[in-house]
Amino acid sequence: MFRQLGIYSSVGQLYEPVDKDQVMFYREDKKGQILEEGINEAGAMSSFIAAGTSYSNHNQPMLPFYIFYSIHMLAATIPNCRTYDPTYGYELAVIIQDGMKKMTEEQQDVFYYITVMNESYQQPAIPAGVEEGIIKGMYLLEEDTKDAAHHVQLMGSGTILREVREAAKILREEFNVGADVWSVTSFNELRRDGLAVERSNRLHPGQKPKQTYIEECLGGRKGPVIASTDYMKLFAEQIRQWVPSKEFKVLGTDGFGRSDSRKKLRHFFEVDRHFVVLAALEALADRGEIEPKVVADAITKFGIDPDKRNPLDC
Repeated sequence: MFRQLGIYSSVGQLYEPVDKDQVMFYREDKKGQILEEGINEAGAMSSFIAAGTSYSNHNQPMLPFYIFYSIHMLAATIPNCRTYDPTYGYELAVIIQDGMKKMTEEQQDVFYYITVMNESYQQPAIPAGVEEGIIKGMYLLEEDTKDAAHHVQLMGSGTILREVREAAKILREEFNVGADVWSVTSFNELRRDGLAVERSNRLHPGQKPKQTYIEECLGGRKGPVIASTDYMKLFAEQIRQWVPSKEFKVLGTDGFGRSDSRKKLRHFFEVDRHFVVLAALEALADRGEIEPKVVADAITKFGIDPDKRNPLDC
């Protein structure tokens, strides 16, 4: 978007960007269509408010999509804020297109908060028929249909979804555990749907109870459910009451922020592929489907220190 639409600057670009030789180089332009405030929440929020109220204050409709890295739990407190955590470009494209339609064509009083990461990784083509699921908050990205001794459901969002996909490979190849992988584009939207369905059922006791979208997706699916994200465990925990499986393991990055490589941070906060596998095996052990020794052996196999410091206490 930076290259194609340009970042607005009243004086244009006055410097040579360090990423000039990359496809996604940083481009400022007097005709730029993106407002960018740098790593500055206060300034960015001011621009966001200006964009969101421009239609009434200046008779100039704009598209208030706020793109940053975090504050999903805070965003959930705003009723008309739609929040998404896409992993792939096609997910972002579907969300942006849907948002433009809702805010302009349908004139809905909503605005959007989207996390977009700066990590470089391969961008696959959009699978067929996933658009509705992307907007509702989750869709089945990978389905393991091969015979396996056990089965689990893995959920991931943002860049951690890639770790979840790798975990599914490890479970299949090294533990004979099949895993369906769900891309969760918005835990907040899933919660919104769950609360709405719960309220509707409460107010219409004589009618057949409706199912939440989470129940529609996971109902009838085999195995426990494991969710891993780059955010606090509360982020994924907020859907627990609608997950059909009793065994619902949530991994998250509770603790103080710190600076290190992505690989080390994901291991430190226990949200990487090995900890996803460990949580899946633990859930199967909780069910009595495998022996606890399998979990212990996995800890040794992955070189995990069982006495490592709790990131929440560090």
